[in-house]
Amino acid sequence: MIPPGSAERLASVGSLAVRPTAYLGRNGGGPFATMNEPIPGLSVAISGRKARPVFHRTTNVYGFLDLPGGPARVEVTDPEGRYLPRALLVDLPDRLPLAAALSRGASALPAVAAPPFIAAPLRPSPRARSREPRAAIFGRVTTPGGAPCPFAWVSATTAQGAYVTYADERGEYLAPLPFLRAVVSVVDPHLPGDGDDDLDITSTFDVSVRAYRRVTPPPEGRPLEGFLDEIDTVSPSDPAFAAVYGVGSLFEATLAVKLDTHVRLDLLPA
Repeated sequence: MIPPGSAERLASVGSLAVRPTAYLGRNGGGPFATMNEPIPGLSVAISGRKARPVFHRTTNVYGFLDLPGGPARVEVTDPEGRYLPRALLVDLPDRLPLAAALSRGASALPAVAAPPFIAAPLRPSPRARSREPRAAIFGRVTTPGGAPCPFAWVSATTAQGAYVTYADERGEYLAPLPFLRAVVSVVDPHLPGDGDDDLDITSTFDVSVRAYRRVTPPPEGRPLEGFLDEIDTVSPSDPAFAAVYGVGSLFEATLAVKLDTHVRLDLLPA
């Protein structure tokens, strides 16, 4: 018999594995590779259920045991305020017959589907801006009357990549640009000039910023109610996006951002 709560039981009868990662943005081919350093201290829960996961620091995985099969909504929050909350949808296979057979010490085990293994890319909270070492845009999203737009969708797009995030409950946002790199080009030595510099280094880049506010803001104290679960892959042209954020952008602008600097841009409608 496999003892309840043991590592062996988690590996044998686990129902769901969730790996929180640091979101690094995306390009035309999809999201960039995420950063898989351990993120302890998170709250990872299944909406409407009391199950709590076991955290394995070496693998950065929050593992759930003995969950019933069916659709489930995973909700990730950070009590320490380092990351914004987020939610994901997952379809769980029914693995309870296997758990029951192992608990009885049965030699013949039922065939069941493997447990889902999902990544949960997390965005840094605006409160964590002082710890962000890379180029970034930050600020506040407001309504025409100056009221904050909690959980507004914000994108920052450059020639090297894009970063999609959302404001916190105060309407404040942080969009790091970790993919920005200096562009070095060779100067033609035959062109007129003093001939001393053969390289041209570009370290300032144009960034296009767009923001959409929630059609219906989430209730106070329940930030994940109505959260767009497909936040990592959805675009403003998708019906799922329009259902949450509408069809017209609240704000659009282009600004210059230099490497390793933080630029404030409050998203105020015209």
